[in-house]
Amino acid sequence: MTSQGLFRADFLLDQCRLTGPVLGLETGGPQASLALSSHGKIIAADTPARRAHGESIVGAVDGLLHRSGLRLRDLTAIAVGIGPGSFTGLRIALSYAKGVALATGCGVAGVPSLDALALCALELSDLPPEAMLCPILDARKGEVYAALYRRVENGLEKVSGEFLAKPGDLARRLEGAAVFFGDGAACYGDLLNGVAGRDHRVLTDFSAAPPPAAMIAALGAARVSRGQLDAAASLQPLYVRPSEAELKAKCPAGDAGLEALWSREKKSSSANTQTTTRS
Repeated sequence: MTSQGLFRADFLLDQCRLTGPVLGLETGGPQASLALSSHGKIIAADTPARRAHGESIVGAVDGLLHRSGLRLRDLTAIAVGIGPGSFTGLRIALSYAKGVALATGCGVAGVPSLDALALCALELSDLPPEAMLCPILDARKGEVYAALYRRVENGLEKVSGEFLAKPGDLARRLEGAAVFFGDGAACYGDLLNGVAGRDHRVLTDFSAAPPPAAMIAALGAARVSRGQLDAAASLQPLYVRPSEAELKAKCPAGDAGLEALWSREKKSSSANTQTTTRS
């Protein structure tokens, strides 16, 4: 489900001008978001009031559809953010998507949440073009979920998979220009600014970017146009962090994973790949 190449939203939407309504859902963080794409455009988006996602998501979807003149049975597919993020929040959106797919026959597409967040950053006009993009989500316990992306023609190249790190370690070890954003940047902004290099930038306010669900809807619609939907029964969240039971049964992994990541990233950076990527 994770693509190494991600087109910008306008390129994604241009691919699906013949694709009907696709609902995008993101409930893995403290602020849920939802959006609708249809025939190559984002036609509606919403960020429900901050309360339990399980209590608000059904009503929010119904309201969004009603304002757009649509019903659940009109959906071609539901695209859902699969994480990483809150275990409970991710399960809420996935369970809802699977239930609607079972009831209506619409398709389901799982989208890595950090991919969507990285594409949101591309919609901002003042990001340094050479900077590595590093979306981070608060994983609690003093850690963040993160992934690394490099800007290329028409989109992004994903240069790392999703990983778990302490925000200070991440900022200190990532060399070169980098931009941190997402709710992890808002949560750990002071810490990141205190240890980040002079070429690093921390966006503690990301409100100028579109909601992640808009990018999830665009990515999902592009998947529909290519016939690359997921099997609803087998689609699972991308947790990254083990469950509490698994953590108790294992010893801490230490920094070996981060060290391997930095080694791979440096090799990738030295190659300086600037080719157009596939979505």
